[in-house]
Amino acid sequence: AALVHLRVIAHDFEGAAKQLAQFTPRATDGPELKPHLALIKAELLEAQARLADAIADFEAVAAIAGIGAGLKAEAELGKARCLVAQKKPADAEGLLRRIVEQALPSHIHAEGWNTLADVLLEQGRSNRDAEKLLEALFAYLRSSVLYGPLPGQPTREFERALAGSARCFQLIAEVPVTAGDEPMQQRGRELDCRHVAEREGVPANPDLPLEQSAEQNAGRGAPLRAPGHPQRHEAG
Repeated sequence: AALVHLRVIAHDFEGAAKQLAQFTPRATDGPELKPHLALIKAELLEAQARLADAIADFEAVAAIAGIGAGLKAEAELGKARCLVAQKKPADAEGLLRRIVEQALPSHIHAEGWNTLADVLLEQGRSNRDAEKLLEALFAYLRSSVLYGPLPGQPTREFERALAGSARCFQLIAEVPVTAGDEPMQQRGRELDCRHVAEREGVPANPDLPLEQSAEQNAGRGAPLRAPGHPQRHEAG
């Protein structure tokens, strides 16, 4: 299986197919081996952009009786990737949302949230929808924060989530400010002011810009200090 993946990475699809065909399962191999080989075959078709064939194979793997939840989810995730490539984001989104709601290994959740975030990001980008972009951002953050790799594990999905988060921040900043954006702006001010309140130990006014709110609190006698620096208490 590892050799097949290496050949796919090198775009040696013919060699990967031959390698896969030469593999003969042994009687001592576990029951998950055949479904796993079928999954690799589907992924090979996906890598060759034979999307309709890949979807059919992914569906066949997911339909195998008694298959483990993780392997079934990987097959459904492969189908979702193909649907995204076929420009069918609505179908992919529904499938991805079902995947991320399940109790599954972290690496499946990481890719599931990232793929869902890609769909949401594209929706937000094409419609210049800040709310949708914010939803995409939180999906990327779930992948990187909740399902990050352990030491020694691959970091591909973690890096993908970080890059996607940065892209979301950039696109949100580019969305024009209109009257319809006022609720989001107010929410941002409230978050900023809560941060001030937590940092300074005083109430903050969400109706003022962050700097004015801080100055107002300072005028009330609240000592300002840099983030991360504890408040000083004068002796005696």
